[in-house]
Amino acid sequence: WSLIIADAVSRLAAKDPRITVLTPAMANGSKLLQFAAKYPDRFFDCGIAEEHTVTAAGGMAAGGLRPFVSIYSSFLQRAYDQVLHDVARQHLPVVFGVDRAGLVGEDGDTHQGIYDIAFLRTIPDVVICQPKDAQEAQDLVYSAFLHSDPCFIRYPRGTTAAKRKDVLEEIRTGTWTWFDEGTPEQIVITYGPEVDRVREKAKVNGTGLRVVNARFFKPVDEAMIRELFAMGLPVTVFETDVSQGGLSSAIRDCLAKNGDPVPAFHVIGLPDAFIPHGSVRALRKEEGISLEDLFDWIERKSGSDNRQAEGPRPVDAGVHPSSGEPGPSSGNGSLS
Repeated sequence: WSLIIADAVSRLAAKDPRITVLTPAMANGSKLLQFAAKYPDRFFDCGIAEEHTVTAAGGMAAGGLRPFVSIYSSFLQRAYDQVLHDVARQHLPVVFGVDRAGLVGEDGDTHQGIYDIAFLRTIPDVVICQPKDAQEAQDLVYSAFLHSDPCFIRYPRGTTAAKRKDVLEEIRTGTWTWFDEGTPEQIVITYGPEVDRVREKAKVNGTGLRVVNARFFKPVDEAMIRELFAMGLPVTVFETDVSQGGLSSAIRDCLAKNGDPVPAFHVIGLPDAFIPHGSVRALRKEEGISLEDLFDWIERKSGSDNRQAEGPRPVDAGVHPSSGEPGPSSGNGSLS
């Protein structure tokens, strides 16, 4: 993932001399050494000084440059004040690559990158997103450099199937997409690599799901959220970071925005806790956020619905059944 992001930034830098790259002593881990060798006068390793790195990027942006800050999620916490005051409050176009987002396994418990969605959502006028695959990652990097406010692109530790896109495309800020596996009987809203993992398991299990790629945490796709809940289907939000302040909180805030009753939905996510050291597989199982946990819930929910008396599916208060016609923000599996 780090290499995919770094390569996209390097490609854009070849065409835009304003693009600079800064990192607080993470050049090797974030795969920035090739950029540093190619553009030595545009690369700044600031050492273990996250606060200085972010403020320096803000200064560069104020001077007309387009900085990219590559920083691990767990270390971005140290620079919250600088992000808020020296970048976001100034409405400066700094792009942040939030590396090692999510559970990091063997890196250790202090490196778990599971809090950034929650603490970044408190900052006004920022964009927070996560790609589901390498293709979307490249497009989100391209889109972030078109934006005039701070953008945060988070991506996990590890690998994914990669193919360089010949032409990068803009993804409209705040838009989600969805994919139907069979005839949807339930809805799963998730993000990042989990989108395709859920789709594949649904195919294998023969489970009818609408899988939503909630690629933006701020802003969220308010029109699609309301459309999804209007379908009257059971909804599960599957998040692999802390749920308090995360995607499920963003959805709940959206639904309550106009004072309407918030329909019920199920949340599978990490608890409000510090997560210990361990392999990602073991931790996901221990904390109840594995694919198996998700599909066990889906099967139990499906069995509960099947035991109900015949008749229309009950709809939670404040939710109205959809006509079945896709609304203007509906996805169809396309990336943009």
